[in-house]
Amino acid sequence: LASISVGYYFISRSNQVEKDETKKTKYPPHAPGGLWHHIRMRISGGPYWMLDVAQELQTRVIQTYIPGIPPKSLIMVGEASTYRAILTDPLTKKPEKIYRYFSRIYGGTTTMFTLNGAKWHAKRKTVAPAFSPRRIKRMKQVALDKTEAWIKLMAERTTEDEPSFDFDVTEEMVGIVLSALSETAFEYEMSEQEKEKFGKDLKVALIEFVRKDPAIPFRGLLGWFLPERRRAVAAAKSLKAFAMKIMREYRANHHANNGNIIQLIMESDEAFPTDDEKAAQILGLLFGGRDTTAHS
Repeated sequence: LASISVGYYFISRSNQVEKDETKKTKYPPHAPGGLWHHIRMRISGGPYWMLDVAQELQTRVIQTYIPGIPPKSLIMVGEASTYRAILTDPLTKKPEKIYRYFSRIYGGTTTMFTLNGAKWHAKRKTVAPAFSPRRIKRMKQVALDKTEAWIKLMAERTTEDEPSFDFDVTEEMVGIVLSALSETAFEYEMSEQEKEKFGKDLKVALIEFVRKDPAIPFRGLLGWFLPERRRAVAAAKSLKAFAMKIMREYRANHHANNGNIIQLIMESDEAFPTDDEKAAQILGLLFGGRDTTAHS
């Protein structure tokens, strides 16, 4: 789902009028166009369409139509204060009908990002110590060191014959953050080839499972006839295999009890009872940390 890339949070509800005259409750405006236009733009237009709509309507809280019987709407929240209020409200729950699409990236296994209740609390409590200020500071320092090394490398590439060259700063920053996260949180040094493959596999899986699946009815049932669906399934299996490789590396090296995320996940059979759950959580943290940190 393209809007996830820019941090949009979705709330599913039955389609309602913009203003309920009985309760005097105002609802966000609908994006221009009907159901099929919204489906087409969510698949092809991605975040740019949503940003255009937000500018046109002068609000970042917008309704879009989604398939359903009866038809339903999604409320997209791209406004920081509203977004925070929703996430910190104790009554907020992750809608299974939305978050189940993320689970397909992890081979159908749930993570603390897709769960509610006691299971979510157990997983969150287990990994919380790894996010202490001291550990975050260490990861930040590793990222800064890698950034300095990258700047030096870029400077060395310039010559009198080629005083300047083009590069994608987003791609470079994502690679730096992924390296820092992998080394500090998972005690694994990713090669350039692994970082490139991780990014490509993740993109293929996200487009299919999180962008197209929710917007196209019955795609999950008929998708095996589509080459892009089969590629996405292969990409998800590749991502899981990479997480398993990180786990094997950890087990083989007998790491000390240092309180890193990998150690907390690997040694907590209560919160993460199976290797599938451990691998899914590793992928979830790599994916989330890579995108949010690099782009901020």
